[in-house]
Amino acid sequence: MGEAFFNRMLERFTNPEDQFKSGCLLQLETDFKTRLRTFLIAHGISIIEREDWRQEGRDLADTLKGESWQEVVTDFAGMVAGFVAGFKEMQPAVLPIYKDLGNFMMDHEQSIHDFALQEVAGNAETSIDGVINMLVNPLSRLSPALSAKTG
Repeated sequence: MGEAFFNRMLERFTNPEDQFKSGCLLQLETDFKTRLRTFLIAHGISIIEREDWRQEGRDLADTLKGESWQEVVTDFAGMVAGFVAGFKEMQPAVLPIYKDLGNFMMDHEQSIHDFALQEVAGNAETSIDGVINMLVNPLSRLSPALSAKTG
């Protein structure tokens, strides 16, 4: 869902800085998925990506209100606050053997929320830094490929 959500943000906003931020958030979701796959496979859970989940991500992105980046990120900040609360609620149930994964999940969601809060507060120049610090493979800020259209 997260990848489809942030991919939709890449489609929606064409400003290079907004695209860079959306791309970093997309990359964080990909890193999260990569880390989670090992856990899923170890527990016999399928890693086949379901199209209905991807559609849910796109649909969720489409519910964000506003035309400008600032309006949409303000709406997004409220949305992601609920996800953070859910992860915090689940945190005590994480078995000690999966503590690292549980912490990564919480840090992942919190970094997204912190990004949104920083954007809303007007700290656009540094808002994405926490997300970038979590990336295994950070994106180049100047990459024209972020907005390249494919066939």
